[in-house]
Amino acid sequence: MSAQVHTLVAITHTAEGGEVTLKAPAVGRFRPLTSLVQAQRGAQRPVIGPNAPLGSLEVLGARHPVVCPADLPPSSLTLTTRGLSAVVYGQALASLTPLKASEGEASEGDEQVSAQEGYALEAPIDGTVYYSPSPEAPPFVREGDTITPGQVIALVEVMKFFYEIKHEGDRPVTALKRGVTHGAPIEAGGALWFVSDRAEGAGGGEA
Repeated sequence: MSAQVHTLVAITHTAEGGEVTLKAPAVGRFRPLTSLVQAQRGAQRPVIGPNAPLGSLEVLGARHPVVCPADLPPSSLTLTTRGLSAVVYGQALASLTPLKASEGEASEGDEQVSAQEGYALEAPIDGTVYYSPSPEAPPFVREGDTITPGQVIALVEVMKFFYEIKHEGDRPVTALKRGVTHGAPIEAGGALWFVSDRAEGAGGGEA
C-alpha cells in the first residue's frame, strides 16, 4: 500500500525589516523546484507568490509537494539549498523579499493593485516560457494589463513544439508580475503570471 501524498505549506517567518524566511514544514529530504534552481544559477532572483510551488519534501518514502502560504505576496526568492538535502522541521528553505510597486518592470497602474490579493496562473506542462510570439513581437501581456478569459498569456516550448497557454478562468484578472523571465525553464505547476482579481480600473492595454 503506497503512502498517501499531501500538499505541505512552508512555514513563514517574517523579520522586522520585512525579510521573509520559508521554513520546512516537516522532517525529510527537500528538493527545490528545478525552475527555481536554474533561474538562481542564472543570477536571477525568481519571483514567486501565494500558493506557488517551492519543491517537494520526501517523508518516509513519499514525496509531498511543498507550496508557499496563501497569504504570501509576490516576492523575489533566494534558495538556501540548490539540490536534494536533508532538513529538519523549521529549517530555512529560502529567503524572500516582498516586491514593491516600483521594482523591476512595474507599470504606473501597478501600485493600484494589492500584491497580497495576487495568485498564480500556472504552467500546465514542463518546458521553456516565452512571453511574446517572436523576438520582434510585443508581449502577449504586459504588467498592469487586464487578462480576459481565453486570452493567451504565454507560450511554453516542449521539444520544438510551442503550446499557447491561455487564461482558463471565468473572469478578467489584472497582471501583476511575470513568474519567470522570458526564455526561462518552468515545471508544470510553476507560476507564469501573478495576477489579481481586481481587474476593474486597471488598464487593459493591448499586448
